[in-house]
Formats: sequence, structure tokens, C-alpha cells
Amino acid sequence: MRDFGGVVERTPARVVRPGSAEEVAAAVREAAATGLEIVPRGAGHSTYGQSLTGGVCLDMRGLAGVREVGPDRAVVGAGTTWREVLDATLPHGLTPPVLTDFLDVTVGGTLSSGGVGGASHLHGTQAANVLALDVVVDGRPVSCSPTVRPEVFDAVRAGLGAHGVITGATLRLVPAPDRVLSCTIPCRDAADLLRVQREVRADHLSGQAKPSAEGWRYEAKAVLHLGTTPPHTTTVRPPRTAAQTTPTHTDTSHLGAAQAPGTAPPPTGAVRGLGAAAQTVGVQAGAGSCVGGVSHAGEVPPGTSEVEELSFLDFADRLRPDVAELTVLGEWARPHPWGMVFLPGARAAEVIEETLASTTAADLGLSGVVLVKALRIGDVPMLAAPADPVLFSLLRTASPGCAAVAGMLAGNRALLARAEAVGGTRYAVDSVPGRRLDGAASLGQG
Repeated sequence: MRDFGGVVERTPARVVRPGSAEEVAAAVREAAATGLEIVPRGAGHSTYGQSLTGGVCLDMRGLAGVREVGPDRAVVGAGTTWREVLDATLPHGLTPPVLTDFLDVTVGGTLSSGGVGGASHLHGTQAANVLALDVVVDGRPVSCSPTVRPEVFDAVRAGLGAHGVITGATLRLVPAPDRVLSCTIPCRDAADLLRVQREVRADHLSGQAKPSAEGWRYEAKAVLHLGTTPPHTTTVRPPRTAAQTTPTHTDTSHLGAAQAPGTAPPPTGAVRGLGAAAQTVGVQAGAGSCVGGVSHAGEVPPGTSEVEELSFLDFADRLRPDVAELTVLGEWARPHPWGMVFLPGARAAEVIEETLASTTAADLGLSGVVLVKALRIGDVPMLAAPADPVLFSLLRTASPGCAAVAGMLAGNRALLARAEAVGGTRYAVDSVPGRRLDGAASLGQG
């Protein structure tokens, strides 16, 4: 059995497919009695065997389903994917405040690892936005929250399954916008990218570094929520350059604990190549909205070079067509040895620039992506990160003709050493040989 990373392979002694928390508890007790490791597995989207085991594989997809949607919360099973959550909440005009960019990973998996999304600069991680959990601890089902068994609640969120198996979650919901404006902002370097992420007021922020003939080029993505579809937009399409018309699989924001490269689907209206002049074009003059805590007055950020308007659902599910294409091309099935670290904000630009100075396009693979995301963690004690953290991710794909898996893993080790030297930490859903957590009864729900 393999996971999405495709580097580690393990054959479980037994696969259990529970349909209830009680069946999870029984499986945990039986594994303990026989001395076997038990590892929950959701979508299997870990990158270095975190959802694999030679003991008991606990397939959590039998615990999928949205049980209840209220005005500010949803009650779901741990095996539910974020796509399934969104399918249930959007008809009510609601959404989780933080979504992974790739929606086909499970709630239990991302809550067990932390879960970073484009809105984490506002709302923290997904683990910081859960109101209550159902968990199997010491072979018995319990419920926990910030006020009920808070020690369990704090231990299992971002606990990588080492302190209990999440079986259900009560998720916080916020109003969903009808439409969004996705703004691309070219940046001079890593420091400029981080400056933009700290200064721009937007509902969703991310950044990328992309290889080019002139070296690495940086860009930020700032996404603004619109309360309703504008009555009219002005579409301006200046001449496109070859670089603008060539498709690329690196035009995506951060994929969270389990994500993938991709581009947004075609917008319904767009303002492209206008630079600072784009600030008031394409949005109803004077229109304002306040969604997710950010208020907008019909302007896109200074320095914006391209704007795409699309529905919120199309934006949230923007990776689906690209995953389909990568699957056809064979890239989705190739090994994905990802390197992911949290850097202290004051040293982040330095580490990013130093790392990329010795990184080539071949070190990333044909569909590899470099992502940069300044964020808040929120109240998640188990997720170790420096103050003012920046998540720096090298989402590698071992494509034909590119660097071998062994070389990519060596690059991940070097990245982690560089990060730790300045006070950074590992995001433990990564691919770093020899750094699996010791003593963990189970490692994430993938």
C-alpha cells in the first residue's frame, strides 16, 4: 500500500473499515491487545508514509457524512472530505473559514495535521476552527471541546493521531461569498512577497516562486470576496504576451496538508494586465462587502497585474480540472516527496532565497510548485511553529527527466536543517527520511 507521496510502501497486517466510533474503539482495543500499531487513513494523502502501517490500517472513509448544518456550524464524520462538507454547506450560504486548496482530503486528516489554507492569515489553521471533536482515546469514544476534556481536545488537534483517533468534528462556519476576485501581484523577491502578504487586506492570500530564464520570479495572490455578483463589470483584455498565454500548473495557492498544483478555471469576467490602473475596473463602483472579517470598497490591491472574477465554488474547487489533467499525464501518480517548513517571519525571506538559489526546475519536477504563505496558527498547542510563521513548501513531483526521488529527499533534509538553524520547525506532513515521530500509536488520518 502506498500514499500520495508514493515514496514509502507498507503492507498492513489487517485493514479495518469501521462504520461507527464504537467500531473504531473496538479496533483500537484489539490492536493494543495484540501489540500492533494502528494508523487511521482517510484519503491517504500523506507524503512519506504517515498514513501507512505494517499493523492495523483503519480506513476512516466509512465515517464520512455531514450529519447537521446549522447557522454557524456543521457536524461531520472524520472521513468526510472537505468537498463533501462544502457540498452540504454552500446551499445554506455557508463555508468553513479555512479550506484546503485540494478539497479531496478528509476532515480528520487535516485536523490531525493542522490544516493550512489561503485564509489562515485571518483565521488560523483548520485545527483552530473546530468547535468540538469526537475522539477514541484509550480504546473508548469520548467527546471533547475547549470546555469539555480540553486536554484531549488540545492533544488530538495537530497531534498526528498519536493521542487519539478523531471520529467526528463540529466545524465552525461563516457566510460564503457569491463571487471572488483573484488578484495576481508580481513581487521583486521573497521579502517583497512577504511584505505584500502582510500589508494587503484580502480574504485569501498566498504566494509562489516560479522558475524562469531570468531566475526565480515571485508573485502573490490576493483573493477578495464579493457579497453578490456585480450588476456589471468592465472587461479589458490588452494584448497577451507568450508567457501570459502559455498554460502552467503552478498558478495555485497553498494546498494545505495535502494539496496539488493547478490553475484556476476560466473566469466569467476578467481584468488583465492593467497594473495600478486595475484598482477600480471590473468591480461595481462604490460596491462594498464584508465577508470573513475583511471589508472591501471595490478596489483590488496596488500593483495588481491581473484579476480574475469567478464564483466562490469555482474558486474553492479550482484544482479539479488540473488534477484531472495531471492524472491523464501520469504526473498525479508519480512520487511526491514534499518539503514543508515553518519559518520565523524575520528570517523567512533569507531562507527562501538561499534555498531557491540552489534549486532548479528539475529539482521540483514538471508539475512541482513552490509555495509561500504567511499565516497565523491559532490556538493549536500541538502544532509547533515559530512566532510570525511563514510556511515554505517545495511541492516536488519526481517527473521523468527531472531529479530522482533520492535527490529530492536530500533537498528536503537540507531545507529542514536550514529552517531549524534559524528557529524554524518541520510541518510533519512532509517527506523527510528518519524524522517520523517516535512512539506515535498512529500518525495522521491522511
